[in-house]
Amino acid sequence: CQVRVGGRLTGWAQQHAHATCLPIWGRSYEPPALATRESAEIIEFLLELKPPSRAVTQAIQAALAWLASVRIEGWRLVSRQAAPIVYKYQLGTTDPALVKDPESPPLWARYYDPVTRKPVFASREGILLGRYEDLSRERRTGYEWFGSWPEALLKDRTPVRPVRP
Repeated sequence: CQVRVGGRLTGWAQQHAHATCLPIWGRSYEPPALATRESAEIIEFLLELKPPSRAVTQAIQAALAWLASVRIEGWRLVSRQAAPIVYKYQLGTTDPALVKDPESPPLWARYYDPVTRKPVFASREGILLGRYEDLSRERRTGYEWFGSWPEALLKDRTPVRPVRP
């Protein structure tokens, strides 16, 4: 199910169609996009295979290169205290925001468009959004849109064309 873009292996989606292995929607806010958290978990699994086959080695190397190429540098996700709001599925007491910070460790968006390689976000209604700031406060606080999942896998690698959030 590793996604190919322009003939090159990249990462994996969060969900893949059973019959075609293509990325598909999960929940309404989980788009058919490349997923960094899940890709990192798959790489960790593949690294346990001893000895790895040539195909497994190629899959790992390609996915690591893709993860390095979409890392986000110079931004930090901060969680600011905010007036409490009771949502249907949670209580919101913070308002997360991305802020510029040249000293911040790298971040990865949860989802990336396979073609543009830009972060992708989705509303609870399944509307694709191109910017984190376009998400409602309920979606910003109710889902893990950014993380450092691949960081340990890439600790010795240098970034390749960092992506802007």
